Amino acid sequence: MAQISLNTGTQSHFAAEGSDVQGQIDLDRLQDVTVTNVQNNQVLKYDTSQSQWVNTSTGVITTLEDLSDVTVTAVTNGQVIAYNSATSQWENASNTAPTTLASLTDVDITTPSNGQGLFYNTATSEWENQTTTVTLVDGGTY
Repeated sequence: MAQISLNTGTQSHFAAEGSDVQGQIDLDRLQDVTVTNVQNNQVLKYDTSQSQWVNTSTGVITTLEDLSDVTVTAVTNGQVIAYNSATSQWENASNTAPTTLASLTDVDITTPSNGQGLFYNTATSEWENQTTTVTLVDGGTY
């Protein structure tokens, strides 16, 4: 039987009354707790179908697959976990993130050469490569 041990002689935050409080309280004496076949590392988890707190071994998460909203299949190197709104699940997927500066949607690089920089073009709303000049850096005339 699962029990909670109380230290005697210490100050508590509740008033001890009745025959149940004599150093130990049995958890399953509580109306909303059902404890059966107690094992190491179990936890109490609320079960809405029973309206009870029940002991279970599923309280420990050790892998992604232990989470109820994660589906992982056929894992390969370089994959990421991405949310799929159609299934309401996090799933492993190929990494589609940009891998080069030119593959960003707001960057337009044409024939890059040494010493060029990226400058924002308000007309195209893109960063473009250009040869660096003093005018481009601070807008001044020299």
